[in-house]
Amino acid sequence: MSNIHINIISKYIKDNPKIGNTDLARLILKDNSNGKELDQISVNRVRTRIQHERKRIGSKETEPKVVRQRYKWKTIYGDVDLPVTVIDELFYEYSKHGLGMSQTAIINKHGLEAWQWQSIKRKLQLLKDSNVFSPHTVEKYEGKELDDMINELIARKYENKGLLVEKAYENQTIKAYKKVIGEKDKQLLEKDIFYNEILDQLPKANLNATLNRANNARKGQAVITLADLHLGARVEKLHNTPNFNPEILEGYLDSMAHQINSEAYSGITLAFLGDLIESFTGLNHKNSWKGIEYGYYGSAVVIKTVEMIVRFISKLNNVDRIVGVNGNHDRSTSDNKEDSSGEIGTIIFFMLKNILDSSIEVIHHEDVVSIEIDGIQYIITHGHLGESKKGADKMINVYGNNKLFNLILTGHLHSRIISDDSNRFRHIWCPSLFTGNLYSKQLGFSSTAGYLRIENNGEGKPNVHDICL
Repeated sequence: MSNIHINIISKYIKDNPKIGNTDLARLILKDNSNGKELDQISVNRVRTRIQHERKRIGSKETEPKVVRQRYKWKTIYGDVDLPVTVIDELFYEYSKHGLGMSQTAIINKHGLEAWQWQSIKRKLQLLKDSNVFSPHTVEKYEGKELDDMINELIARKYENKGLLVEKAYENQTIKAYKKVIGEKDKQLLEKDIFYNEILDQLPKANLNATLNRANNARKGQAVITLADLHLGARVEKLHNTPNFNPEILEGYLDSMAHQINSEAYSGITLAFLGDLIESFTGLNHKNSWKGIEYGYYGSAVVIKTVEMIVRFISKLNNVDRIVGVNGNHDRSTSDNKEDSSGEIGTIIFFMLKNILDSSIEVIHHEDVVSIEIDGIQYIITHGHLGESKKGADKMINVYGNNKLFNLILTGHLHSRIISDDSNRFRHIWCPSLFTGNLYSKQLGFSSTAGYLRIENNGEGKPNVHDICL
């Protein structure tokens, strides 16, 4: 069996862990050598080989050790080898008891890769509530010597602020530094990290929206889809896949604004179908950090996404409403089991609602929004959850309106597909602004960037215009 078959089957099993060997043998690619379908014995061999490979990769992971005043350990992405002094500085800069710097600022300052930073946090329990020194230093020094070191850091923190550090404050701070964080508190503290960082970044953001009303309307209402923006993704030099980066995405949005305004609608609803960002952690998939634009992760990508949407809205005429859902890329963790609801998307829409105030209606739900617009019932979801894949009739039974035409809009697949259609409903997998990367290319997905412009035809049915960019 060729290596390419093994790679494809490995990927398929990873994405579909519950599939049985019989189904896998029947569904996956045909063998190039004889044109016959893969039999179950071949698939069993591949499963065994995959298990051995996973064990081999897993064995590469080691726990941190300090050797000659350097922290050292191995990960599946590479080796971490940094001086204790550098790790101590990371603890001091990141801890809220120290400088309280953001993840993005620290990564940029020290030139760290995303996987290195995530591994340091995970392996050494580096959280916002952590000590200002790394575990090795805390264990090595104690008593008055450790107190003196902490006092030096406190003085450094306040040396440019003209503040005196009182003894009582020192005592309380030292106690906080030495406090042990229990495992039960760990997830809560990790969840607080990005909230604190976003609050730190907000004062620097440009979030002023200009809302335009035009009196030259020739048409009625329109719904505009914005599927899979993936802000922060960087794609270049891939065959059969257009380049993509934040600048190109901004260009797409500029073109959309010009085209939509030329139609002169009296009112516009913008439907955001999820995957607003590429990644918050930089580690949604193995090696996905390689395809992220510099600086577009952590709290920075949240702020940049809100800024970009505000700029887009400010270029449009007669925007009445924004509706949106979260996507699988909009999560705050690298593991979708820890954040299955896409909390970054929730934060982005919360910020938009506060910025736009009462001028534009903002309707958001983490998975599905069902709303009547101009006599048509729109059911909007990203498409990665199980209920989106069970057929339009089941979606309509839960979220639909039997008195209106029901139009289900989903993204996620980065392609144009009508999966269900009748005289009472239709399910469209909408074109996306993100055109794909190496990961999607390996899955066989490739598409042209675009959006849908949807109008009521006057009889309660949708006229759907597919616009390529």
